[in-house]
Amino acid sequence: MTGAFFSQRVYLQGRTLDFEIWDTAGQERYQSVSHLYYRGARFAILVYDITSKETFGKAQLWLQELQKYISSGELVIALFGNKSELHDDRKVLRELAQAFAEEKRLLFMETSAMTGRGVKEVFEAVAYELLIWEQQKEDKERRNDTHLNVQGTHISGVINTCCKFQ
Repeated sequence: MTGAFFSQRVYLQGRTLDFEIWDTAGQERYQSVSHLYYRGARFAILVYDITSKETFGKAQLWLQELQKYISSGELVIALFGNKSELHDDRKVLRELAQAFAEEKRLLFMETSAMTGRGVKEVFEAVAYELLIWEQQKEDKERRNDTHLNVQGTHISGVINTCCKFQ
């Protein structure tokens, strides 16, 4: 596979999160192998250019592609409008993109890769969501373990009672 590869380290709530990022730049030539990028992924960032309705449409298509391979709730997905410094040339209304993100339950922000505005916050927001997701997963597993232990104890108790009568 080709594509740009980046790494980013975020420190949040006393934890260090290392991100490995494959940037396909939305190029269609990656679409046939995109599912290989998703394997083991914990987050996806869909980026569109606020000055281009076409890129917003492609971000929506990439979301559909992601959803073919990843079940809901297994991945933190974020939608980010880039080139916010070009607000005078805006073609995608912020409200439209934000409403779409809310409907699809995506993180949403506008950033500027050129000026750096919001880029750090993008990774912090994703890291924060990942920590929440991880905590919820641990809580669920803990509840399931407790439930299994209670059932196991109950069954074990029945077997012990049964065996005492023999």
